[in-house]
Amino acid sequence: MDKSPDELNRERIDALGSGNNRRYAELCNELGIEPEDSDLYESGMQEIRAGRERLAGTTANVPRYDLFVTDSGTRGIYPTRHGQTEAKIGLLREYFPERFGDRGVQPLNGQTPWGIDRTFRNIYVYAEKVVRENPRVSR
Repeated sequence: MDKSPDELNRERIDALGSGNNRRYAELCNELGIEPEDSDLYESGMQEIRAGRERLAGTTANVPRYDLFVTDSGTRGIYPTRHGQTEAKIGLLREYFPERFGDRGVQPLNGQTPWGIDRTFRNIYVYAEKVVRENPRVSR
């Protein structure tokens, strides 16, 4: 039996209170509600995306992740350095247009410079991890 929007919203509030990031993100999306806790929501979305990538075969993206990390270093754009907002946006859109491009699922427009820093850092750290765990697939 399908749950009513009120029941789903109660579940969403419970997920928010308990810190269940993945469920909170799923329910915010399902209900079309703007998240109150953007950090919890974003970490939930990262888990969801990571699960989808694993299902889709992350190894197909290893060369792209490797190039992203390498190109970031070549351009002097590092996840630990605040600023360089436009450069970070450019790299994210260049390497992940389906996610951050004009028609991407996670638009960067309207994010604060700190939000861009956090997004860039999360992608960078994940990319390094994927490359490290799949050394034979890299470039």
